[in-house]
Amino acid sequence: MDIFVGRGGNQMIPLSHDGIATLHCRMEREEENVYKVTPTSVMPTLLDGERVFGTEYVDGSTEITLGEGNTYPITELTEPLDASALTDWGVASRHIPDATAAEAFNSVSAWEYPVGQEGGLDEFLWNNVAACQANYLIEEGKLRKAQELLYEAGDSLYAMQEGSALRKGAYASLLVVLAKLYIAAGRKDVAREALAGARRVFASGVECSPEVKALLDSLI
Repeated sequence: MDIFVGRGGNQMIPLSHDGIATLHCRMEREEENVYKVTPTSVMPTLLDGERVFGTEYVDGSTEITLGEGNTYPITELTEPLDASALTDWGVASRHIPDATAAEAFNSVSAWEYPVGQEGGLDEFLWNNVAACQANYLIEEGKLRKAQELLYEAGDSLYAMQEGSALRKGAYASLLVVLAKLYIAAGRKDVAREALAGARRVFASGVECSPEVKALLDSLI
């Protein structure tokens, strides 16, 4: 698996510091203790303090610096994100710090988790990150783009449910963001319907992340 390192990357540890690009560099473990690093951004990538501009091969003792002073053991950044842990958009927001990062993750990184069937992990992951991105876009006042994402992801998650508590929770969590969108658009009547649908699901024992619950409790 390729590791796309950055704010919108699929490395295990979240990266949200200034100077780190959405997709900063690409990394791959070539063999035991050999790592391939390729910068993918104009933001600087340094290996043991030396800036690199093309593909380099290094060993596991190397330290990598992204941007200004964000230094990590290379082995930390070559561990992939456990995508199955991103159970709803609230969990995804812990890894994805902004709308630009979410868009980058969904255009590149999400497809590193193929399952090979409709409704697989890659699609489920894309939907949760799309809802995360929509939440950020609403805060930026970009309601039309947020609506497009929520409708696309919502249709997909609705079709995926098939009795699964995990996927029901993801769909209900998306309904909470949809309610936030309707409130921002001045449609409180429709927002109440979306919130009622989400609350029915969660009242049945389906779980959601603390981030989703906090937004749910803050809305009408």
